[in-house]
Amino acid sequence: MSVRTRARAGTYNHLITLLHQNVTQDEFGQEKRSWDEGQPIYAAKEAEYRPTDSFIATSAAHHYEQRLWFRTRKGVAFHQTAMRLRDPEDGDYEILAIEPDTVNREVRLLCRLVKP
Repeated sequence: MSVRTRARAGTYNHLITLLHQNVTQDEFGQEKRSWDEGQPIYAAKEAEYRPTDSFIATSAAHHYEQRLWFRTRKGVAFHQTAMRLRDPEDGDYEILAIEPDTVNREVRLLCRLVKP
């Protein structure tokens, strides 16, 4: 039996901003997509490690796609395709998966850095 503890507020030490997708039409009727800033939230940032990570050669390291988990408290209705996260240190992140955790009352978001 595994024992889980409640999440502590001190672990949420990164201030990130939620981005909401805004779809408008131009004068020709074509869709224009932009990302509007929403509310700032505090989250923990954790790297996702896979079994193949230890076998990556240093020469191929710049081709490696790093995925991160952002862990935060519940209270925001996250939507995978209509939201992104903006980290002031690294840039914008696309949400790949959302995992709610009812025991710790938090949400884990698997994200990938968006290329500018």
